[in-house]
Amino acid sequence: MKRFVCILCCALFLFAALLGSSALQSRAEEDSPETDPGGGSEISWTLGRDSERVETDRLGVTEGGIMPRSAVGSLCTISYGASHSYGSWFTREFYVAAETGNYTGYCVQPMSPPPSGTYQVSRLDNDVMKALLMMAPGYPYYEAYGKIIYNEADNNTYAYAHAALSYAYEGSLTGLSASMQAGVTNMVHYATAAVQGSWAPEIHENLDRYQVYIAYNDQQDIVWLEEQPKGNVQLQKVSAQIDITERNSCYSLEGAVYGVYTDAGCTAQAGELVTDASGKSGLLSVNAGTYYVKEKTPPRGYALDGTVYRVDVQAGQTAQVSAKDIPQKNPVEVLLKKYDGELDFQEEGNAPQGAASLAGAEFTFRFYTGDYDSLEKLEGVSPARTWVFRSNDRGFVSTQEEYFLEGDPVWRDGNGGFFLPLGTVTIQETKAPQGYNLNSETQLVRVTPEGTGEQVQTYQTPAFEEDVIRGDLELIKVYQNEEEKEDVLEGIEGVEFTLTSRTTGQEVLRIVTDREGKATTRSEDYPRGRLVYDTYLVTETKTPEGYNPVKPFEVEISEENVTVSGIYRQDTLITSPIQVLKVDASTGKTIPVAGTEFQLLDADRNVVTMTSHYPEYQVYETFVTDGEGRFTFPEKLKYGTYYLREVKAPKGYLLNGEELAFTVEEDKDWGSPLTVRFADENAMGRISIDKYEEGKEEYLAGTEFEIQAAEDIVTPDGTVRLKKGELAGTLTTGNETAVSEELFLGKYTVRETKQVPGFALPEKAFQVELKYKDQTTPVVEEHLTVYNEPTSLVLLKYEKGSEEKTALAGVRFKVWLKQDEAVEEEAVMGEDTVMQADTVDPGYTLEEVYETDEEGRIEIPYLLPDSTYCIQEVEALPGYIPDGTIREICVDSRGQIEDKAVCVVEFENDYTKLRVSKLDGGNRQYLPGAGLKLERVLESGERELVESWTSGKEEKKFDRLEPGEYVLTEEQAPEGYEKAEPVSFTLKETGEEQKVEMLDQLLVKAPRTGDISYIPWLGAALAGSLALMLWALRIRKRK
Repeated sequence: MKRFVCILCCALFLFAALLGSSALQSRAEEDSPETDPGGGSEISWTLGRDSERVETDRLGVTEGGIMPRSAVGSLCTISYGASHSYGSWFTREFYVAAETGNYTGYCVQPMSPPPSGTYQVSRLDNDVMKALLMMAPGYPYYEAYGKIIYNEADNNTYAYAHAALSYAYEGSLTGLSASMQAGVTNMVHYATAAVQGSWAPEIHENLDRYQVYIAYNDQQDIVWLEEQPKGNVQLQKVSAQIDITERNSCYSLEGAVYGVYTDAGCTAQAGELVTDASGKSGLLSVNAGTYYVKEKTPPRGYALDGTVYRVDVQAGQTAQVSAKDIPQKNPVEVLLKKYDGELDFQEEGNAPQGAASLAGAEFTFRFYTGDYDSLEKLEGVSPARTWVFRSNDRGFVSTQEEYFLEGDPVWRDGNGGFFLPLGTVTIQETKAPQGYNLNSETQLVRVTPEGTGEQVQTYQTPAFEEDVIRGDLELIKVYQNEEEKEDVLEGIEGVEFTLTSRTTGQEVLRIVTDREGKATTRSEDYPRGRLVYDTYLVTETKTPEGYNPVKPFEVEISEENVTVSGIYRQDTLITSPIQVLKVDASTGKTIPVAGTEFQLLDADRNVVTMTSHYPEYQVYETFVTDGEGRFTFPEKLKYGTYYLREVKAPKGYLLNGEELAFTVEEDKDWGSPLTVRFADENAMGRISIDKYEEGKEEYLAGTEFEIQAAEDIVTPDGTVRLKKGELAGTLTTGNETAVSEELFLGKYTVRETKQVPGFALPEKAFQVELKYKDQTTPVVEEHLTVYNEPTSLVLLKYEKGSEEKTALAGVRFKVWLKQDEAVEEEAVMGEDTVMQADTVDPGYTLEEVYETDEEGRIEIPYLLPDSTYCIQEVEALPGYIPDGTIREICVDSRGQIEDKAVCVVEFENDYTKLRVSKLDGGNRQYLPGAGLKLERVLESGERELVESWTSGKEEKKFDRLEPGEYVLTEEQAPEGYEKAEPVSFTLKETGEEQKVEMLDQLLVKAPRTGDISYIPWLGAALAGSLALMLWALRIRKRK
């Protein structure tokens, strides 16, 4: 019996031990992460003890207080505290006091005595151990990932981290059970996946931020983790010559590339900085320390900056680098070369023909800040600078001071040398030299970037071809037949005349009279005339037998395509042929228009008539100009005073009401007639403008307009008064109709260039044509009425998610001018303001709070140009989530917001969403029939009832409740359930759904199934019972 009892006792004890062991092993397996980030594949890594060790590196402390990482070779103090175990492995909590601070340490050699004392710091480069430490207790990613892999539920995370680090360092799991070995291997497997980026991406992304340090000793090597100190580098680039680059699109600060290097020789690059349009780069994050910044690629239009900038980067701060780039420029000595188009061009200079000269031509140079490849693209663009230069006797236009006539300041360097910035230059001849016609061609020259140096050579010197003035001579050699009347003349055939240049002394050509006595230089080979600009001596070199030669005489060719004509005979009276030219009063040029009518008056102002016998008989009382704007009286006038009376003016001109007197005082022949020039004034025009605010009738004063030529403005004399796109004048509106200065007739474009502050600049341009009316109307006028729309901001407030855009009334917004732009308010409130005082409320220019109306709308008019307004919601409706975001609205120089006069900005407010669920505490299904109430806790502590209701088979929804403290109370539990305790909770200020659950338990608690935790205790109870039985038997036996 005694043996049986002993055997039974041992069996029961073994059964209890087996049950306990099984339960512990099951718990260990459950505490390891269930998923395998590597998909079950084997893992491999470099053991910590075999990793690279650095024992000589040191990061010094920069002046200004950079916090370095612990220097290799420095000393640290190690101490230890509470003990932990994992299976048969044992460790303690270690504390490391390094020169940069205190850190949590881990031993990586289990089963060895713990060290304490002062040790030398070394660096350990091992990413797997770094990842394990980043997730270990005491380090930044423990909460996010460490609690997962180190099984927080076991309340032994320090020991687990110690075990994983020891395995990663030594590569041994000796002394651990199979299940514990699997758990440690899985932890290292997770760390390897994190290093590779396939799990815990934040670990992979931030590996470079941290460094593993180790204290080697003869007991247990201790490791810890420190964060690398970081700072930023940012660069601001500006132009070294703003007067050249400002508003010039050929220059851009965007796209400059600077290398950031760790050495002064700029060979070890740590990163790059790239500038934006304002010249500012983004932030480059680098380790704290000293760096060197050097430009690698210059931005468009600038020379490469060879400066090396040293910069000290402090931890947690941004080091600024300021750099200046020198803009590229084109030095120019000769702006253009002019030559006679009928002669071969010579680079070293050209010679003119006849009495003409290449000197004295005037050219207008217009410089535009931008790269334009055609004249069409320059239409409507105003030049930045305009100059007038003149040519020398070789036809060259030099940039030296003596060739500059007038205009804006020119660009010169420190040595006085002329240069051009990058851009576009147009060149137009505005005054022809003596003896040449005006060249109406406008040439375009581009100055473009080239290379990376400061100087470019892209200005291609243009050559201007000139046309020499040409004309012809036509003469008639006649004799007077004594048997006929005095005025009857007959031509002489075969008379030869030789023309000699007064300038060169050389014979030019010979002409011979025909049967009618006519000789001419005209030829189809020379449509503009055979004779160039000069004075010619005409000599009769061959006279038919029986006739006497005429005396030599001179002929002057001075006007383009004009034929000098005359009739030559012997006469003793002082008479002179008269040639009348119709000219422009302002230019003196001949008006080549037929149809101008004149009358000739004698000294007593009686109308003189003339009779022509050749080539046909005709009586003249009115004389009419031909297509060249001239006529010659058919008879010579005798000595005396005469008057010309204009009867009909040419189109485009006013009738000259004054009679022009002229006198015949010397004997002239038909080859050099007395020329009378009769001038008319141009009919002119004006443009008037009325300017109003849209929808109002008061004048809007202070608006500026530009009037530009919409076409070449050419007067009938052929003078180009304005080139297409050239500025004709400006207008500034006042409190009455604004009227321009007098303009030449033609088509113009009127464009508003500067608006009144608070109004948008219209994009529309107006086309106006000034037309000729009649010869008695000196000025015609065209009228425009123009309206301006105020620059306005409209805010619309809606409820977020509403399909029909539910407007929210009563939401308050604050609006203010950004930073120092509030000084613009003076432009609105000054004494000389051009706005009506009652049209602008200037208070908002400082700071104003507005409230949405019933339509959820706020309208703010008269926003100032070149300003930035900030908008921020400052008070939302109860139950709505306020949006404190500051939005910026930029008004450009045109008074427009994103190319519109009225900017509409929509805002939405989300609202709170509370979801209350009444659940069965066992199966967590919805529990209907519970009487519930929701109360809000006021600041005084009192409660305010929100709603009472009976739970159903779905959650209870509350929308738009004010954030704050609430209490959910069960007033009546469903039948068969215990009443739950009140649930207090905080309703947060968020638009996300917030859920509150209340669980009710059954009155009778059902037994739990599947729970075997009682088995060890049952075994222990059986063993105890058996022991009592044995003790009772022994007592009984003694008795």
